Amino acid sequence: VISPATADILAKMAHGLADDLLSTTYISCGCPTLAVAAMNTRMYEHPATRANLEILERRGVHVMHPESGRLACGTEGAGRLPGRERIMEMIEQVLYGGETLRGLNVLVTAGPTREAIDPVRYISNPSSGRMGFALARAAARLGASSVEMVSGPVSLETPPGVKRTDVVSAEQMFEAVKTLVPQVDLIVMAAAVGDWMPEKVGSGKIKKSGPEEGLTLELKQTPDCLAWASEHRKKGATVVGFAVE
Repeated sequence: VISPATADILAKMAHGLADDLLSTTYISCGCPTLAVAAMNTRMYEHPATRANLEILERRGVHVMHPESGRLACGTEGAGRLPGRERIMEMIEQVLYGGETLRGLNVLVTAGPTREAIDPVRYISNPSSGRMGFALARAAARLGASSVEMVSGPVSLETPPGVKRTDVVSAEQMFEAVKTLVPQVDLIVMAAAVGDWMPEKVGSGKIKKSGPEEGLTLELKQTPDCLAWASEHRKKGATVVGFAVE
């Protein structure tokens, strides 16, 4: 485990340089390697660094990309060293991950959706998203070539090796799913997508008109992500659906 993996050591690893203890150890060691990238944002985004990361990943080096936030140099952006718990989880994935899903591209949906009533209210459900996140984590550990996750609003860390797209409404989730379904081999629809959305959304906060008066909402069905995915999946792809009863 090379942590932090700076732009300098990544360049040495990619091009076979061995002029200090760390680079010499890496090039002479035959065991699996995890490089936890961390550096200034501009260094991380530089074409040379991106090319070096691609070279290492093609060679089988496990790369953990940095998090975004405030950096030691005082700037904001991608480059922060991931937290210790996330690094430990990635180490476990490298050591104990299997190959059951090797060569497969996976899509997982997770979490609830929110349907706006007006700018400050919405209809939703209490889904935590933990089921979908656990499935995405398992897919990455089992060697999937790629794991795409489309998630509603949750307070969970993205599992290592998973590419996450955040959405809010059922329509947003539907649009994200539509772009990904034709590319994947396994689709796991674990999101708690709301079945209903308001026919009209108030442009401003809906005011109370009186102590005895209620509010009537006209609802319409949301797009059916699962049905669309089942119909438009590529030939041979598997779809797994969840339903609360």
